[in-house]
Amino acid sequence: EGYVIDNAQAIVDAGEDRAALQREYKQEIQQLREEKQQLKATVDKLVTRLDQLTQALEQSTALTKAYANTKASQAEQAAKAYAKAKASQAELAAKAHANTKVIAYATGNGPNDDTDGQIKSRVLRFTKAKTHTKIRINYTDNLATLGSAKACRWEIRVDGRSCPNQALVYDDYAYRFERTFSTRTIVGYCSGVAAGSHTIGIWAGSTPGYPGSNCFTGWDNSTWVIEVVEVN
Repeated sequence: EGYVIDNAQAIVDAGEDRAALQREYKQEIQQLREEKQQLKATVDKLVTRLDQLTQALEQSTALTKAYANTKASQAEQAAKAYAKAKASQAELAAKAHANTKVIAYATGNGPNDDTDGQIKSRVLRFTKAKTHTKIRINYTDNLATLGSAKACRWEIRVDGRSCPNQALVYDDYAYRFERTFSTRTIVGYCSGVAAGSHTIGIWAGSTPGYPGSNCFTGWDNSTWVIEVVEVN
């Protein structure tokens, strides 16, 4: 009888132990489920954050590309504008060079000359490139008319003749007896001169209607200049 009681008690104790284990297992399973849910929530948050970062990176990449494309386009436009401006400047410079070209000049200091006729010390030899162009002649010298109510005329000639289109003549009138010597610059255009070698000279003398005028070219060895420019 005692054995039976002990055995029954052992069975009861074993049942209680199993029940305790089952409760413990259930608690652990519940805890694991809760931890699983927490891990899932954490993973979901991480996935959401990863998606957000991916979108931000894509937006940043797109903005960077757009900025780079804009800058590249601006740089390209600026380069084209600069190249166009330089080409335009070069074209204008080329046209200016083609339209205006200094051919030759002559210069000296004196001598003083009161000759009526050609002033033989003032001579410029040059070569004209084209037939259809004009020449612009600049002449600087010290010129004076001595006397009262007198007038002197200086003429720029090409090859000893007046310019074909118009004579380049310049007059100076002295109202009273004066001895004023002044440096002056006179400019004229001459067309109808063929291409090739030519000589420019200066002629001095009384203006028609004012005979006996005393005409002076140069004074105290002042500087004179003759310059020729070929223009269209």
